[in-house]
Amino acid sequence: MILFLCLAAVAQDSTLVCPTIKISEPDQRDIFFAHAELAVQVSGGFQLTGYEWNISRGDITEGTGTERIKIAFLRDDDGARFDAEVRVRGLPEGCEERAKISFNVDLNPGTLDMLDEFADLPDNDLRLRLDAAVMQLKDHPEFVLYFIIYNEPGREKQFEKFRDKIENHLSKDPLYDSQNIKILRGGENRLSVQIYLWPEGEAPPVISANCPEFTVYGPAGIPRPNEPFVYTATIDAELPKSAKLVWSVSKGQIIEGWGTDRISVVLAKEDFIGGSIRTDLKIEGVPSGCPDLFTETLPIDCDFPEPVLIDEISDVPVAGIARERLADAIREGAKNPTNQLYIIEYFPPWTSEFDVREKIERIRRYIADELKFDLSFVTIVTAEGKALHTKIYRVPPGAENPAP
Repeated sequence: MILFLCLAAVAQDSTLVCPTIKISEPDQRDIFFAHAELAVQVSGGFQLTGYEWNISRGDITEGTGTERIKIAFLRDDDGARFDAEVRVRGLPEGCEERAKISFNVDLNPGTLDMLDEFADLPDNDLRLRLDAAVMQLKDHPEFVLYFIIYNEPGREKQFEKFRDKIENHLSKDPLYDSQNIKILRGGENRLSVQIYLWPEGEAPPVISANCPEFTVYGPAGIPRPNEPFVYTATIDAELPKSAKLVWSVSKGQIIEGWGTDRISVVLAKEDFIGGSIRTDLKIEGVPSGCPDLFTETLPIDCDFPEPVLIDEISDVPVAGIARERLADAIREGAKNPTNQLYIIEYFPPWTSEFDVREKIERIRRYIADELKFDLSFVTIVTAEGKALHTKIYRVPPGAENPAP
């Protein structure tokens, strides 16, 4: 009997089918940008219960415990050997559970220094090339995307037109930010653009070590009409004494800071229609061949909230209240709990101060005592008018109170 059981066990083992386990090779281009994605492939359709990864360097940033992980390398990992092992849980007893992979971390292969280079292209082709570059930035948000534009000597308009075409398309991408997408001017050459994706804080090799680097920082939030906001330039090297800082804005007005590294700008309300404001900083007098123009585009296409006129009431005696109309307005306010009710009571110039005070007090008592509405959400102001008249507004957050 024992011999039969042993023979049965041997027969069962001989029919055991174990899967193959393999870790896919990472994309070398990802490794250049300090990332790697590893995925384990298990044949046979087994019901697996988990994955345990061990890596010799870097950090697992996504996918812990799954069949696919993402790894972020550090600059110190450049040139080092990387080993990864995964243990797959849920395989039949007796099957190999582990797979390994090794490769060298090369964060700076010279053939990948430049993402792209091209001259002026048809619009569709240009957009495709720009979108491809931005996709790289989406995968590697800790890098900076540089667009360096060269133009022919003495043809400033040619440069501006080409820059605007590139900038207008980039600014439509939700990832667009002047801190991680930078448009710079290179030296004089045929009209062309070079695109680099480079670690933050390190200039791409096309920019000479003798060239000053400068960056423009705009306001942290969206500016408001008629309120000054600030742009600040940072320059990492001493400029020649003859150098000049020349600012310009596509909308609004520079009110302070001409020729300095800090300017104040004011926009009128009508300036907010049309999408964005472009601010240029040109540094005259930098060494030949160095970038001398920095451009920042700030989205400002905002629909500022406006007060909503709920009701206008006329011909109510100074001693009376339009109770039903006022109750309707309060119900409108209750439906918009973040809004403020703003009531303007107009009185003819001959109305006595006593009558004005009494009417305002009657309105307040009616709202608080009978309608049971919180008076902290109601503002009542008085104004002079030709006759007794009432205007009731609903004022959304951020909107200015209506003028009498």
